[in-house]
Amino acid sequence: MKTLLLTELYSYSPHRPAGYAEDVISYGKVDGNSLILSDEAYKQLTAKYAPSGEVPETVLSKERREICEACDQAKDQAFVCRLFEGCCFGQWRTQFTSQCPASPPKWPAITASESPPHGP
Repeated sequence: MKTLLLTELYSYSPHRPAGYAEDVISYGKVDGNSLILSDEAYKQLTAKYAPSGEVPETVLSKERREICEACDQAKDQAFVCRLFEGCCFGQWRTQFTSQCPASPPKWPAITASESPPHGP
């Protein structure tokens, strides 16, 4: 299962084909501000909107993880950051709106206007 925030989905819509948000929503179930997609639906949408086959979050996570692996604040093979409060640092790092907790940040947050124009 994959959960997408509807606010993020709509913020990326201007960078996608007309009807994008409605199409993506039709593949899943809306629960509050979240859209819940099955793994198969997510794969279908990725194939449809990300012809390269690369999911933007995956590319972003790889780039950010490489930066984290070189950082002296990383531990447990960069799955944990000494500066990050809470759990699931690796998953949090994949979100476009997340920013490195170091000061100054080693990787910035990405706004909707800067986000890649592909992927569900």
